[in-house]
Amino acid sequence: MSKIKMSMVQSSGTWLNDCPQKQHYYVSIEIFNPEGRTSIVRVALSFEQVTRMLMYNGEVNCTLERYLGEDGKIHEEKVNPPETVHQRMKKRLDDAYKSLEKRIEDIRRDVYDMLNGNVKTGKNSLK
Repeated sequence: MSKIKMSMVQSSGTWLNDCPQKQHYYVSIEIFNPEGRTSIVRVALSFEQVTRMLMYNGEVNCTLERYLGEDGKIHEEKVNPPETVHQRMKKRLDDAYKSLEKRIEDIRRDVYDMLNGNVKTGKNSLK
């Protein structure tokens, strides 16, 4: 029979999946093999994730702090902090700039073709 242990962890700030800020307190759930000596998996959940899981009886995203892989080695999941508002805005502006740049290049090419007679010009083609 396998064993499970649930505990509260206090840290100096840990990034967890699906959490917008560092967690200083979170819940750790660890499952051991039938002998009870080797940890098979350790999962970290914020208090919000635990509450959502219990109240709505459903799935929530979690962080695999460490787990026993198929190769028999312990693996750890590294969670990167989420992008800041500034980073997300910069990325969207860069995408918008590239799209606008492409549209301007297409218009420039169409005007060049019209001026050089490569395209038949008329009222309908200028719309």
